[in-house]
Amino acid sequence: MKPRMLHILLILSFLLPLTHNSNAQTVTSTVLPGQLAYIGVDGNVWIQLEDSGEQIAVTADASPERKYLSPRWSPDGQKLAYCQKDSAEPGGYLHLVRAGEWMPILLAQDVHCREWPQGSFNWSPDGSKIVF
Repeated sequence: MKPRMLHILLILSFLLPLTHNSNAQTVTSTVLPGQLAYIGVDGNVWIQLEDSGEQIAVTADASPERKYLSPRWSPDGQKLAYCQKDSAEPGGYLHLVRAGEWMPILLAQDVHCREWPQGSFNWSPDGSKIVF
């Protein structure tokens, strides 16, 4: 099984329902001051910058067979992690991106990705570790 490089989003502990963005689903998401991470209606991970309103696609290959879940910011707001689940594979992938760079890094594979409101993983309080 080849690891796939995907985009990652991390979310803070504050929750915000999305209803104002034409690309957003009405789902629960999280915000970091100045940056909102969410799963769009296209199933991809997106960031919306508060000051400019600019939307940045972190992923671009969501499909019925590939789902992105649980974008969560690290407590310091410097990293975003998210889960990728492909229907053809038993486990999922955990990815990370650094704020402002948006280049995904594969952190772990064979992760149990869940569509729970609280997410599939948690950051340690100092943001140095992810528990899944």
